[in-house]
Amino acid sequence: MRLDIEAGLLGPLQLRVGGDALAPAGARQRACLALLLLARGRAVPAERLSEELWGEALPERGRASLQMQISRLRRWLSEAGLERGALVAEQGGYALAVHGLRLDADRFEQLLEAGRRRVEAADSDGGAAHLREALGLWRGGALEDAGDGPQVAAARARLEAVRLSARIELADAELRLGRNNAVISDLESLCDECPFDERPARPADDGAVPGR
Repeated sequence: MRLDIEAGLLGPLQLRVGGDALAPAGARQRACLALLLLARGRAVPAERLSEELWGEALPERGRASLQMQISRLRRWLSEAGLERGALVAEQGGYALAVHGLRLDADRFEQLLEAGRRRVEAADSDGGAAHLREALGLWRGGALEDAGDGPQVAAARARLEAVRLSARIELADAELRLGRNNAVISDLESLCDECPFDERPARPADDGAVPGR
């Protein structure tokens, strides 16, 4: 039986297997799973995984410690319902070999791109609908419980930057449709959150938002 499997990066880390949302309890297992998911089926070198999990505090028996974390994660994946062999060793590292695995982050960016194309084609209504759907996939901060290792931190920063752009583009599309009241509070929040980013204030400068 083929399971419906989706990974959630846009909030607390989770794996949805057949509809149930699950996540490893251990912080290092979550960080390891996050890195493997971000690699999208490619092998992640063992050295990179170790750096992510321990940074400069790598245990003396670093390779053995990593293998223990991999073993725990492999067991958790099996208990979550994935087939044996979902986590494989290859090319001096490890990879998730899960056919048909979908990431909410990929869906978010697909919807964002579709929304942008609609707006560029002068279909602000259709573009706004796609942008709203894209932003509706977020459940919190990107990878918010997957640790602060360098790879996860970089992915988190990139996703949050794209999310910010999506919020600004949605506000702009809504303003083009005359839905000023629907976006005033979000524009104010954006201005507070990003005081050095001029984009949220630009519609107000153009006179699109009354009273700003």
